Amino acid sequence: MDLLNIKPPKIALICLLISLILHLVFPLRIIPRLISPFLGTLFSVAGISILLWTLLLFQSKGTVVCPTDIPTVLIKEGPYQYTRRNFQKGIPHLQKQSP
Repeated sequence: MDLLNIKPPKIALICLLISLILHLVFPLRIIPRLISPFLGTLFSVAGISILLWTLLLFQSKGTVVCPTDIPTVLIKEGPYQYTRRNFQKGIPHLQKQSP
């Protein structure tokens, strides 16, 4: 396996699986059980919202979503007026949720 050829979505999936396995093997409770499901849901909704907002913005502008393709439009509105790489910022929110 060529380690330098692993794409970011696969890296995020691998990290998510590793964190799930570590949680099952070493279940640590840092946040109380009463609050944990609420925070997990909040982070999940935030991550999915960022990803969908970014995807819909790209589609509405008619530019490519794939990072290896050549973009046709520079997007400077929506979440991009605050920060860049919003796809990469949405994925960690999904990893912060409690299993």
